[in-house]
Amino acid sequence: MFMSNIKKAGRLVLAFDVLYKAVKSIPENHPTENLKEVLNPEFKTQTIYRSRPSENESRLDMLLNLCLEVRNIIENIPDIQDSDDLRTLNRFISEQAFYDEDRECLKAKDKKNIPTDSLQSAHDEDATYRTKGSKGQSGYVLNLSETCSKDNPFQLITDYRVDQNIKSDVELIKDRLPIIKENTGCKDLYVDGGFYSDEVVELGKDNGVNLHFTNLSGREPSKKLSVTEYQIDESTNIITKCPKGITPIHTGITKGQTVAHFPLKACETCEYREKCHYKKQKKSYVVRISI
Repeated sequence: MFMSNIKKAGRLVLAFDVLYKAVKSIPENHPTENLKEVLNPEFKTQTIYRSRPSENESRLDMLLNLCLEVRNIIENIPDIQDSDDLRTLNRFISEQAFYDEDRECLKAKDKKNIPTDSLQSAHDEDATYRTKGSKGQSGYVLNLSETCSKDNPFQLITDYRVDQNIKSDVELIKDRLPIIKENTGCKDLYVDGGFYSDEVVELGKDNGVNLHFTNLSGREPSKKLSVTEYQIDESTNIITKCPKGITPIHTGITKGQTVAHFPLKACETCEYREKCHYKKQKKSYVVRISI
């Protein structure tokens, strides 16, 4: 994840930035008196920095309706009808406002009704907003693939993709896996658990790529075995053998997990013990893997 080089703008600041850019694009003899006032530095100070929180909604409605006024003017000026500023203006209005038939004016939408891919900056139309963990980010996601053989004298980046940060790992790999295969001829691809879906697995099979999913979750990289090292029945999701080839004492499915219990003696002397997903209990070692 990486941030776009834009200031963090609330709805009020964003509305002003979009409005200001649009007004500046209008030829000098076309703006109304209301719109000329927008270019006055005092207008921004009064509207944004001297407004009380209780006034934000009314100020936002005011800016939205000024945006509508600008749009009506630009649409009637042939030289700027196809401008980027008009496109941005139309997008911002459609995402942030609805038309109140009773009052015959624009009203700001509720925050929950604004799409996740909505405009984040008047200066960067492609950046999107995403919350990851507890942190909000406006920007993009970069996805890389690279060689990873210990026998190589050096490793190479084999593919990259930059996209809006609302794109999921599953969407990214579905888009890039056939290209990676075509460019590199790879037969094995190691990815973290966020890339998993049934469709991705089928796509790998169709392209002759064996996908290995780790249990990484965005925290410290795990040194555990990949969960794909366990033999799991595809029809029942039951663990039939551990990476060492030991058959569990008993198995089951509970709370979205496949669970297997292994004998104490077998696990205590196992060479994979330090990397295994087990938890020790009184009578057995238990492994739980999210389905």
